[in-house]
Amino acid sequence: MRWLPRLPLAGGYFCGECKKIQPIPSKNLFEYIGVESKFALNDDELKKKFRDLQMRMHPDKFAHTSDIERSISGEHSRMLNTAMKTLGEPLERAKYLLETEGRESIGEVEKSHLAPEELMEVLDWQESVAEMEDESMLQEEKSNVKKEIATAMKTLDGQLTAKDWKASKRTVIRLQYLYSIRTAVDKKIERTFSRTFSTSAAMSTSPAPPKEDPSDEYAMCRAHHRFARKDPCSCANGDEVQVSHYALRWHVHFPLKMLIGSVTLTAKVLKTTQHVWLDVRDLSIRSVTVCGKNADFRIAPNVYTFFGSRMKIYLPVDCQREGQELEIVIDYSTSPDASALQWMKKEQTQDKKAPYLFSQCQAIHARSIMPCMDTPSIKSTYDAQVTVPAGSTCLMSAINEGSKGTDEETTFFFKQPVAIPSYLLAIVVGVLAKRDISDRCAVWAEPSMVEKAHWEFNETEDILATAEKIAGKYIWGRYDMVCLPPTFPFGGMENPCLTFLTPTLISGDRSLVSVIAHEIAHSWSGNLVTNKSWEHFWLNEGFTMFIERKICGRLVNEKYRQFMSFNGWTNNLIPAVYEQFNPTHQFTRLIQDHENVDPDVAFSCVPYEKGSALLFYLEQKLGGPDVFEPYLRDYLSTFAHKAIDSFQWKDHLYKYFHDKKDILDTVNFDQWFFAVGMPPEKPVYDEEMLHDCEALFKQWIEADEAAVKTITAERYQKMQPLQQIEFLSQLWQHDPPLEHYKLEALDALYKLNDSQNCEIVLNWIRVCIKAKWEKIIDKAIWFVESQGRLKYCRPVYRALYAWPVAQKRAKETYLRTRSEMHPITAEMIAKELHVRHSTHTVCF
Repeated sequence: MRWLPRLPLAGGYFCGECKKIQPIPSKNLFEYIGVESKFALNDDELKKKFRDLQMRMHPDKFAHTSDIERSISGEHSRMLNTAMKTLGEPLERAKYLLETEGRESIGEVEKSHLAPEELMEVLDWQESVAEMEDESMLQEEKSNVKKEIATAMKTLDGQLTAKDWKASKRTVIRLQYLYSIRTAVDKKIERTFSRTFSTSAAMSTSPAPPKEDPSDEYAMCRAHHRFARKDPCSCANGDEVQVSHYALRWHVHFPLKMLIGSVTLTAKVLKTTQHVWLDVRDLSIRSVTVCGKNADFRIAPNVYTFFGSRMKIYLPVDCQREGQELEIVIDYSTSPDASALQWMKKEQTQDKKAPYLFSQCQAIHARSIMPCMDTPSIKSTYDAQVTVPAGSTCLMSAINEGSKGTDEETTFFFKQPVAIPSYLLAIVVGVLAKRDISDRCAVWAEPSMVEKAHWEFNETEDILATAEKIAGKYIWGRYDMVCLPPTFPFGGMENPCLTFLTPTLISGDRSLVSVIAHEIAHSWSGNLVTNKSWEHFWLNEGFTMFIERKICGRLVNEKYRQFMSFNGWTNNLIPAVYEQFNPTHQFTRLIQDHENVDPDVAFSCVPYEKGSALLFYLEQKLGGPDVFEPYLRDYLSTFAHKAIDSFQWKDHLYKYFHDKKDILDTVNFDQWFFAVGMPPEKPVYDEEMLHDCEALFKQWIEADEAAVKTITAERYQKMQPLQQIEFLSQLWQHDPPLEHYKLEALDALYKLNDSQNCEIVLNWIRVCIKAKWEKIIDKAIWFVESQGRLKYCRPVYRALYAWPVAQKRAKETYLRTRSEMHPITAEMIAKELHVRHSTHTVCF
């Protein structure tokens, strides 16, 4: 992608005439960032200045400039990282002030600057922490250390303001000791936590982790995740009780907007325990029996309502021992506001014949439709009997085993013989028609849409057959698809045997069917080999994106795969890092920390694109596709039917490529896993398909008002849709924004407002909003009203909200239409617009 530098910035980063990037204007970090040289900085202002500079200086934005400019941008990037690491942490900031203004350095020999009584105090404290084992005492000690640090920081601020360098130095040294005590307490708490939640014998017999290097900035990240870490998004005690099967009996009640019935859990006690812990959310539990006996249960809300509640079932005394087989029957009903379900009146459907229901359980919404161990680390089979109104069809993420009915209702029977995590449970009920594509593939949709869907997705069997050549045998039996109403919040959902698809994929030219390749790829990466928790989501999505592009490369050519990968880096990953989040946000890590975090909030394309880029990078380093694809198949077969984390993946990678250990050792996996922002390395992409995009981009950027009239539509029309999207994305990312006369000409020439391709419409809207072209507001409002796909709605709502002229209309549109949105969409857009939503509430 071609990135052009912005107009001159304060501080002389760019030449005022030629607009080219200039060498670093100042070596002083405060001056370079553009903040006052003092200890008490406004953290928000500092982060904002850092983000602004990083967005302008990142080397990717100078990929197509001269060698000198690329070299200078690299120097700026390194300087920025140093500045943020130094000034962004108060203790490091204080050290920097001491060194630059007070001419005082801090080193290992500086202990003598502490008074003897102070030194004895901190040494005694360290020794006391080393002897502690009780978690409550450790938590109390952590609070004490936090208070001491806060007091010392306040003292330090006064000393530095007064330029009392000697006193400041003593306080900094004391703070270093306090920081080390805090780290020691955190490690002790982590070790206590790991003993409490140890989940496997294999983990307990693993060799001790290597001794940590104090200078290793990722040591704590590794320690945090390397322990036998329980899924922070689930209360399930899967280490004590294993649920192997769910038997669902549901009556779909449209007037009440409820699923009414029961679930029977087949389980086994792995370790003697008195309880079974299940995740629930807004469920009405009527009764519980365990092995035929009535059982007591308690439901307690989580602190954060998006986690729902914890259901504690008390096992009868004779059902508590290790090895005991359990049958737990729970009679219950769902809430009309179940977060996994969208109930639609018939007037909201395409054909307006009958009401409609569909689910979306990923990431942690299965608990709102059944009591379960709602974590991807636990896999179970299921069967279901679902009764629906006569005339409606029921589909599920399972094999249909027939139906029987009366004049008033029909009962459908399903069986899923392959163990799956709870998030892959899925149901659709509505008036649906079916069109076969092959012996194992079909598409379902409302009758008025089914022919369009059949034509658009008619190549599915070819895609599936190509995927098998790359990843191995398809084990799920059927690969059916259902084209859902426009409110479905995602492009697709990889429910086994029944992929959910958004109608926004129906563009009339099959240009967006790469989503089908993506969902098919999930049949191996995600559904067969699953991330153990949502903190390792990249194992699902990074691998799937990588396989998807391999499929498309086989169906088109290798240059197309390369261009798709390049496009993902520039048009998906960079905007996610710099626009949706910021380069220091923890959600830009590959391995994230989801303690008290809603996985829906953390959702972005970062796990998709950063994960895919890591695999692409490894493929290139290890010898190319001929070497890497056999590894890919071995990985998928080794971990089939299992849930794993990133460290198990890495161990297998080293084991498979044992003869290439020297190459793997050159990859900084810690940076890939734990560093925020863009990846540490960029793969080398073939950019041949980019040249036409850049040529057209340059033609529009350089044209004046007269020259614009000479541009024809021919070059644009000859491009593939993905190239057209790339061209518009370049226009959107260009600074300064386009002049309004160019926007008028673009729309007149290419009919962008009338495009049926939602990816083109999205990028066109973003180009216009960035240029503050008020004529686009009506189109943007129509776009977010006409569909509910988060990929499209979130950035458009975000951009409208940031534009004062459009902010009021954006909020009014949301408030008027949120009752018709899917619950996940409504919640995510509320966050973008800073509007209160029910699931933001914290229970106390």
